[in-house]
Amino acid sequence: MAYALWQARPTLVTFAKAGLLHLACNIPLHNEDARRQFWPVSDWVFRSPFSYYDSHGYGHIIGLLEIALCLVFAVFLWRRFPERLAKALIVGALVLEMAPSVISRLMCTKTKTHARRRARLDSRVGAA
Repeated sequence: MAYALWQARPTLVTFAKAGLLHLACNIPLHNEDARRQFWPVSDWVFRSPFSYYDSHGYGHIIGLLEIALCLVFAVFLWRRFPERLAKALIVGALVLEMAPSVISRLMCTKTKTHARRRARLDSRVGAA
């Protein structure tokens, strides 16, 4: 970012800010998969009590918050850019951002439903 500011390149500054924002949001949302954030200066690893994907680390809540934020920002961008191409890119980015979360929720729901049915069936067989 220092280089972008020094060279007065607003596009590079914007990308640098986006990268720093990503890092700031990333650090508190990694538990078991945390990395050495300050490597090569330090090997220290911050293991957050929260996880963006693991339900034991409140991932089910954080995932919903992430989807909500994506929708809010998509609406903001939708209103900001009236061109058709921009709107198509906004919808495409929203779909790409939300698809993994929606798919994993569907898969987890299906797995839990299957496990409940299996447990009921096993209890009926055991009672007979």
